[in-house]
Amino acid sequence: MNPVEEQLKQIKKEFEKKKGLLESQVGKIYVVNAGNMNHGKSSMLNSLLNREMFKTEDIRTTVSCDEATYKDNVIFVDTPGIGANASDDATALKAYKRADLILFVHNPSVGELHDLEVRQIGKLIDLFPDSKEFWKRFCLVMTYKEGDKNQSHDLIQQNIEERLSKEFHATGFPVFRISNTRYQKGTHENKKNLVAQSGIPELRAYIEKTVDKLKNANIALQEKRLEQLKKETCHQINQLKTQVQESKKEKTKSVEEMSRIVLSSMDQYAQECGKLSKQKDELSLKSAKLKKERDELQKRWEREHY
Repeated sequence: MNPVEEQLKQIKKEFEKKKGLLESQVGKIYVVNAGNMNHGKSSMLNSLLNREMFKTEDIRTTVSCDEATYKDNVIFVDTPGIGANASDDATALKAYKRADLILFVHNPSVGELHDLEVRQIGKLIDLFPDSKEFWKRFCLVMTYKEGDKNQSHDLIQQNIEERLSKEFHATGFPVFRISNTRYQKGTHENKKNLVAQSGIPELRAYIEKTVDKLKNANIALQEKRLEQLKKETCHQINQLKTQVQESKKEKTKSVEEMSRIVLSSMDQYAQECGKLSKQKDELSLKSAKLKKERDELQKRWEREHY
């Protein structure tokens, strides 16, 4: 099997693998978190689930995409934080590709969105068939609500919304402010007011309402993703085709160049042969002339001496 056939075989294998993955997702709703590490992503999902399913520590702990069933084929996916290393980013990307709803988590105690977070949102948009589809499935969650002592989070939220509007023309996406600390304390100590102040009940209600809508749109989204996959695969095949054609052109160009060199050498050889032939003729004439002069001198000498 030649290299081109090998590459085509690999493209087909990758297409079949991704196609199978898309088909397996029909009927399931994936709620995926995203954002920087240590911004409260795992704690948020634990609060929503009302159980400790995902690791939460002050150091980097989530290095894989862990899953937990919420209910009725609704699956929460906890992803590694962005920017830690390339391996974590690649792992998170796999989960983003099957997301039906994205909870983008930001800790406002570090200020507004950082450039890395904005770039990640741009990459997330590219994973959906179009930007409108993405923004229907995007939710911004601001954590550490308990740290908003002087309502500084109001200004931070406003600036975030303005930047996303400027960068991506995004408007109207939901924003929630939550406190995992308040919710967990309220749950453990049975303090309903802390649970109510945590913002978790509002976020959970939004997710359940949105998920019901997304179930009806799930098949349509997977069909769009399949069409997108087909386009990407065709693009890969066309790129390979172009490479083959360019290779043929280079080979043809190489042969033509070699032919030109050979023909040039032959022309040069013919010219040299022509020069040698001319020189030979000139030498023959000179030789004949010298022979004639020698004969005349010999006859003249004989007449004078005999």
